[in-house]
Amino acid sequence: MRRYGRTLFRIEALKNFGKIKKGDLGGYIESENNLSHEGIGWVFNEGIVFADGEISGGVISGGEISGGVIRGGVISGGVIYDGEIRGGVIRGHILQIQGSKNFVNISQPNHIQIGCIEKSFEDWKSNFLSIGAKNDYSDEQIKEYAAYIDCAINFPNQPLPIKDHEQQK
Repeated sequence: MRRYGRTLFRIEALKNFGKIKKGDLGGYIESENNLSHEGIGWVFNEGIVFADGEISGGVISGGEISGGVIRGGVISGGVIYDGEIRGGVIRGHILQIQGSKNFVNISQPNHIQIGCIEKSFEDWKSNFLSIGAKNDYSDEQIKEYAAYIDCAINFPNQPLPIKDHEQQK
């Protein structure tokens, strides 16, 4: 398979582990370095791991990872570029927009990060004008980022908060 100008290879289980049986086909990787042979990591379905992405003791199902590491987490959909996932579960889609000045991300449930500033949805809605002015955004950029904030707040399938009892497992 070719994607992003790269050749990706479908993986096949070499041994039984968990629910995976020897011979099962998985997702796609660019090189052997994308899937650790030490932990129990797996790429399901149409999941893709490429560039410097690595699965080590985690699972990816239907998403993409490039330049990050998953250690013991589960990614179901979404795209991860850089960063590290340790434990935890991310489900649904994660939003990232490259604006004219900074990236806009849904950084955690009900929170948006613009550049280095992370605030709740409510804080951004109430204070985006003053935050933009304080950080040297032009009037045009403030309008641009206001639209991104609305887009993030209304984005479907956002990550759900992990409940206290789930964090303790």
